[in-house]
Amino acid sequence: MNYVKKFALLIIINLFFNANLFSFDSSKDTTHADEVIIIGSRSPITFQESGRTIDLITSSKIKKSTSQNLEEILKTLNNIDLRQRGASGATADLGIRGGHHDQTLIMLNGIKMTDLQTGHHNLDLPIDLESINKIEIVSGGASRVLGPNAFSGAVNFITTPSKDLSSNIKLSAGSHKYYGISLNANIPISDFGIFLSFNKNKSDGYIANTDFDYMNFFSGINYNATFGEFNLDLGYNTKEFGANSFYTPVYPNQFEATSAKFSSLRYSWGNDFKVNANLYYREHNDRFELIKHGLPAPVWYTSPNYHQTKTYGYELKTAYTYFLGTSSLGFEYRNENILSNNLGNPLLNDDFIKVPNEENALFTKAGFRNSANLYFEHNTEIGNLTASFGALYNKTTNYDGKIYPGIDISYRLSNNFSIFSSYNKSLRFPTFTELYYNTKTQQGDINLKPEEAHSIELGTKYSSNSFSFNSAIFYRIGENMIDWIKYTENGLPTSDKFMSYNIAKINTLGFEVGANINLNELFQKELFFNNISISYSYIDMKSKENVNYISTYALDNLRHKLAGSLFFTFPLDINLNLDAIYEARNGQYILYENMKEIGLTNYEPHFLLNAKLSKNIYSFIFALTVTNIFDKQYIDIGNLLQPGRDIRFSITYRFAKKK
Repeated sequence: MNYVKKFALLIIINLFFNANLFSFDSSKDTTHADEVIIIGSRSPITFQESGRTIDLITSSKIKKSTSQNLEEILKTLNNIDLRQRGASGATADLGIRGGHHDQTLIMLNGIKMTDLQTGHHNLDLPIDLESINKIEIVSGGASRVLGPNAFSGAVNFITTPSKDLSSNIKLSAGSHKYYGISLNANIPISDFGIFLSFNKNKSDGYIANTDFDYMNFFSGINYNATFGEFNLDLGYNTKEFGANSFYTPVYPNQFEATSAKFSSLRYSWGNDFKVNANLYYREHNDRFELIKHGLPAPVWYTSPNYHQTKTYGYELKTAYTYFLGTSSLGFEYRNENILSNNLGNPLLNDDFIKVPNEENALFTKAGFRNSANLYFEHNTEIGNLTASFGALYNKTTNYDGKIYPGIDISYRLSNNFSIFSSYNKSLRFPTFTELYYNTKTQQGDINLKPEEAHSIELGTKYSSNSFSFNSAIFYRIGENMIDWIKYTENGLPTSDKFMSYNIAKINTLGFEVGANINLNELFQKELFFNNISISYSYIDMKSKENVNYISTYALDNLRHKLAGSLFFTFPLDINLNLDAIYEARNGQYILYENMKEIGLTNYEPHFLLNAKLSKNIYSFIFALTVTNIFDKQYIDIGNLLQPGRDIRFSITYRFAKKK
């Protein structure tokens, strides 16, 4: 069956789901019109008016979830492919709609956290799950709205300071000698809102050399003045972890230590005429040891890899609302720099730079990239029709300037129900790892071209207090797609190294559907079984390359994903939450035994069930969480065994005082 027939079939399925919505009694339902999207458009619009797929994870859902960290809560969404290396987010690769970690833009309070070195570090954020107020996920290409690297989607983590005095202390302990502490506080002082958070997590690991030690500190300061609103964010993050076979099973005794510093200042002013500006800085340091602490090591291994990336940028946007709608015009500048002993162009001996806090270690290579974006967008509403259209012009060092247009359209059939469609063109520039990395097992290519994609989407949204439903079909034509590949012949690799490579074209066809029922709201009374949500996604990706090869990322997508959640309230107000996930992954990987290649093997489907039992006693919350209840042994990334059953107990104290 070709893609045209598949696309037509998915449209019929979508229409079938839509037709059934009209039979649902919504006479008592109300629209969530106060939910405002920050990253779905240059100008804030309501959830129902957005002409594309937007997912919102609220603080209430986070508190109920079985998730222990940022990565796990994202994994519960049907359009998210979350591939973890190690437990509790040592490194995690986040993809949307068949995209991978380098193709997904990560943001913190609207500020881009993209790392020049590699997307493996994009989730090195100075926050924990307890600090999150809301998470927004945009599915599909979003470059005209968010710039480069929002190739297949974007995720925005929001930590809004509260106007009420409050604090939260959480202590947890569990399997593999795990312990964690999380502290945060909201402190309103006059016109200032101050948010502070600290957390630390440590464990011996679930198998040999998967131990970890993480620490985060974050502060957010909000100030409301007569001439505008200011927000200052400061953050610091450190990680140290055993990296058992993280990047190659040939050398399983790997180790990595990272640290990140982050600061941003945001300003907003106005009503009909609005001005938004931000200024930010991020520094990331990475020490990767192929041989942990250098012992025992082969003769050729002389030093760990050291990388330091520094990124700063600013953005200025204006928006004017008038009788034709809202027009936005903005400019963004971003500067990215890297120092390394492995990535970039060689420095002269006299220009070598000492690696901070390391003896006898020097940065011998460097690189930089400047990027400038100029964009225009117009949002308009004509009756029940809402349209958002515009374009972004990008010019980046070493690449030609290009225009990336897009349009999102939504039509409200009722206060609760809407249909939408969109077209967007997106891009992503290669990371410095893809350009320059050269080891015994990998070879970069400095001549890589940027990835580009044309994405179209057709979908529906229904939202009320008691019931919500969404469905979408999408099609993406990806050009010059970047991947790490090994050519094959008769099913066997023909080279020792994975090479970064531009695949001429990869087409992606997909379908998503999801629903949530709040039974308490639906029947207007408290019930034992009070909430259910379920979602499913299907993705089919086809390479148009005329050679056979093994794909590391671009074609190892989730083909099927089914996710569901159930929430119960027992007598004595004891709550039980169950989260279930089924994943079937496309692609193959080279299987190793005793650090030797033995051939290609397929990824096996897996089913995971997590449970959380909790009880509130005054201001205390006692919780018992079990992830991977059935102790399923599975592989999400080639040869890397994922954590089995994990049991954790936590005590949380919450204090709040209204102003």
